[in-house]
Amino acid sequence: MPHEYAPKFANDKERYQEHLAWLTMSQCKEITPRELWKCLARFRSAQETAERLLGSRPTDSAPSSSGFVIDKIKALEERAAKRRERIVTPADAEYPRQLFDLPQPPAALFVAGQKSLQVSNQIAIVGSRLATPYGMSQAAILARGLAERGLTITSGLARGIDAQAHRGALKGGGHTIAVIGCGLDIYYPRENARLQRHIAAVGNVISEYAYGTQPNAWHFPARNRIIAALAMGTIIVQASNHSGALITANIANDLGREVMAVPGALDVLQSGGCLQLILDGANPVRHVRDVFDVLQVFEPASSAAENAPAISPSASIILKNLTAEGSTVNELVEKCRLAPGLTASALNQLNIAGHVQCLPEGIWIPT
Repeated sequence: MPHEYAPKFANDKERYQEHLAWLTMSQCKEITPRELWKCLARFRSAQETAERLLGSRPTDSAPSSSGFVIDKIKALEERAAKRRERIVTPADAEYPRQLFDLPQPPAALFVAGQKSLQVSNQIAIVGSRLATPYGMSQAAILARGLAERGLTITSGLARGIDAQAHRGALKGGGHTIAVIGCGLDIYYPRENARLQRHIAAVGNVISEYAYGTQPNAWHFPARNRIIAALAMGTIIVQASNHSGALITANIANDLGREVMAVPGALDVLQSGGCLQLILDGANPVRHVRDVFDVLQVFEPASSAAENAPAISPSASIILKNLTAEGSTVNELVEKCRLAPGLTASALNQLNIAGHVQCLPEGIWIPT
């Protein structure tokens, strides 16, 4: 059942005191999320809840009886300000209201990026860390197409499908939100450090974990609940039958959000979870327009094609022959019957234009 927390403040000082109570409780290991929200349902105020659970209200002068000193909370806020980041709690207007659909919403969100979190048109795209070239291509194509049409792409910044979803959204010139399972000052996985910085510069990176928190395994199922709650629908692009992406799908379903899946080949391990989701009633997604059909909203036209730079005839030939399964340069030379140098030059042109991408294995895929 959605929470009904909707405080009214006479001034900024009252709001800050409530914000301070939330932040204190979020960092207090003695308080479990279940205890916090059960108590809040009774007292309706974070300050009252903190007083009941800690023995005193968090104020500028009084630490809680649990020994959690308020100076530590101020240090967090000072560090956030120094990093040009911010901490958002349910007391703040920016806190995403859709998170209140969760049984235990995060008591605080650490936020990098200057864009507001009050975004209702979010689509989550998640999937396997061990994605195939087909899955990587489909994630990037869907994310780019949806971003070009004004939707915000939300994912978990993991290697594989998540990272491709963020990259696709960025290429589409759209807003993307990365929800991570560690502190904002931790780059995990390391290979996505550059991507994380880029998202923080033009989109948002958020976490419910304080600075310095390592990416412990149990953080990721908790992170998945935030991804599912933020979005009005979740698309799974490749997931084995035991993939963590299915946790996100299950949470989304429990929250009444739309669940969609990209079909895959029967003999590919990463297709198993998606095929089972479709058998269980998830909507199959073959193209961007399928997403708008499921959401029952009008699909705005993309302006990307109008503004796209012209490409050479050889680049056009490569685009026609490059499938979602991907190809190496040598394979494209053979398929397209182009000289190796011309093929490499055309691929470079397509890469700059954002039409293709080269995976670490040397496989080129469309995006």
